[in-house]
Amino acid sequence: MRRILLLTATLMVATTSFLLGQGVTNAALSGKITDQDGSGLPGANVVATHTPSGTTYGTISLTDGRFTIQGMRIGGPYTIKVSFVGYKEAVYNDVYLSLGSATNINVALSEEATELEAVVVSANRSDLLVLTEREREQISISKRLIHSQPSAVLLMTSLV
Repeated sequence: MRRILLLTATLMVATTSFLLGQGVTNAALSGKITDQDGSGLPGANVVATHTPSGTTYGTISLTDGRFTIQGMRIGGPYTIKVSFVGYKEAVYNDVYLSLGSATNINVALSEEATELEAVVVSANRSDLLVLTEREREQISISKRLIHSQPSAVLLMTSLV
C-alpha cells in the first residue's frame, strides 16, 4: 500500500512540474484607434508585418476603436499600418514585441479628403447570353458536374 501511495505521489509531482514548464511562446499587439476628437473608430484596419519573415497579421477595430492581435512572433522589427476610409494611413516602423506581453499602440488618425473617381458600368444586350424557352428546356447536367459541386450532404457522407 505504501508503494502505491509513493508511486502515485511521485507521478503527480512529475506531471505537475512538466505542466508548469509549458509557457507562453508568443506576443500580442493591442491599442485603440481614434479620430482627431478622441472618438473610437470602429472597423479600422490594422496590419502588422514581421519584417524579417514577411509574416502578416491583421484585424479590425471594435465599435469603441480597440483592437488586439494575439499569437504573434516575438521580437521584430514589425511594420504596423493602420487605415480607415476617409483618414490618412498611419505607419509605425521598427516595433518590437516582448514575450508573453501585449505591446500597446494608440493611434489618432487625421481626416484626409479623398476624391473618388466615377465608376461607369456598361453592357450591350448582344453581350448577354439569352436562351430561348426551348434551349432552357434542353440543358443537360452530367452526374460528374453534380458531384463536383460543394454540398453539405456530400461533405457529411464523405466523413462517414
